[in-house]
Amino acid sequence: MLWSFSAAGPYYKGSLNAAIQDLIHKAIAEQDFVHLHITRIRTAKAAANP
Repeated sequence: MLWSFSAAGPYYKGSLNAAIQDLIHKAIAEQDFVHLHITRIRTAKAAANP
């Protein structure tokens, strides 16, 4: 059986668990990336408007 998650990563041959873990890791990384940028924007705004 071949599981394909084209938007999420590579093809997983017979391992739905590996595919789901990959999706979770990518979602967490994206969340961290967005949080970092929001934090930087908030910090810059706070420094500009004391």
